[in-house]
Amino acid sequence: MLELIPSIKEIWETRKGEVMDSADQITAALQNAASQEPGEELDETVLHLAYKQLKDRFDEKHGGFGGEPKFPTPHNLLFLLRYWKRTGNGEALVMVEKTLQAMRCGGIYDQIGFGFTDIHRPAVVDPAFRKNALRPALLAMAYLETFHQLGKKNMPRRRVKFLLTCFGT
Repeated sequence: MLELIPSIKEIWETRKGEVMDSADQITAALQNAASQEPGEELDETVLHLAYKQLKDRFDEKHGGFGGEPKFPTPHNLLFLLRYWKRTGNGEALVMVEKTLQAMRCGGIYDQIGFGFTDIHRPAVVDPAFRKNALRPALLAMAYLETFHQLGKKNMPRRRVKFLLTCFGT
C-alpha cells in the first residue's frame, strides 16, 4: 500500500483525463451489458456440456484440469459436486476427490500454515508462500462441501486447522 497509494496519486494528478475517460468507458460497458435481453433459459444439455468439457480436461494421473501450470479452480469442483448430486454420475465425484487429494498432497499445500499457495511452480521450490484471500476460501468451501456430501463427519484436525486458517480465525 505504501507504494500503491503514491502511484495512484501521481496518476490522478498527471493523467486525470485518461482515468476519467477509462471510467466512462467502463461505466458505458456495464450499462450496455445490464440493458441486454437475457439469453435462453439454461437446460440440462448445458449442464451435461459443462461436465463433458471438464471431464475432457481432467488429468486422471495428477488430478485437476488441463496441463501445467495448474491453478486451483474451486468453482469447477463445486459444479462437479452439484452435478454428481443431481445426476448420480460417480465420475464427477471421482474428479473432485482426486483433485482435492492431489492438492492436499501436492506442491501448492503449505505444510506449515495448512493453507494453499497462490502459485505453483513444480520445478522450483518457492519459499514465498503467497496466499490469495479468495482462492483458499473457495477451496475451503469445496473441501467442506465434499466432506458434507460424502457424510464424512470426522475431519482430521489438520484439515479443520487448514479451514480455520483459510478464514483467518
